[in-house]
Amino acid sequence: MCMDCERLEARIRQQEETVVQLIEMVAMMNGNMKNLLEQKERMPGTR
Repeated sequence: MCMDCERLEARIRQQEETVVQLIEMVAMMNGNMKNLLEQKERMPGTR
C-alpha cells in the first residue's frame, strides 16, 4: 500500500474510535436524563 493510503486508513480508524466514544457519551447522557426525569416524576408536588 502507498504511504498516503496507510495514512488515510490510520486517520479513518482514529475517527471511527472518536465516533464510538461520542456515541457512548450520548448514550450515557440519555441514561442520565432518563434517571433524572424518573426521579423528578417520583417527587410529589413537583412538575
